[in-house]
Amino acid sequence: MLGSSLIRRPSSDPLSDFVDHFFDRSLFRPWNTEGNGLSRAWAPAVDLRQSDTDFSIVVDLPGLKKDDINLTVENDTLTLSGERKFENEENSQAYSLVERAYGKFSRTFSLPSNVDTEAVKAEFHEGVLTVAIPKLEKARSRQISIK
Repeated sequence: MLGSSLIRRPSSDPLSDFVDHFFDRSLFRPWNTEGNGLSRAWAPAVDLRQSDTDFSIVVDLPGLKKDDINLTVENDTLTLSGERKFENEENSQAYSLVERAYGKFSRTFSLPSNVDTEAVKAEFHEGVLTVAIPKLEKARSRQISIK
């Protein structure tokens, strides 16, 4: 699993807080020197969004099928993992350049205490995974009527 330390910085922006406090920023690792040398750990691009009712994680996973993706929630931690395999076509052409990342990936998100981990939902469409993490009702902001 790719990992890094979480850094806390004071902020008054809720989305920045979510990113800074609950997002594990994984970095690329060098190419694997075993086998064909085209496998490396990689981290797919991620967008984080927040509304009054939920957090959303949107992940670019081009070329993958939903069966290539694993998504789990355990102990207030959401883990996304999988593998994009190198598709080596058997023909007489050799690759001159390979820039797309292949290999296993893993992203870990520490979830805040104000979410309902039992109601997490995920949808995969055209290479984009969207994970909806609803906030608990008591954590949602609401307008207070002044009498």
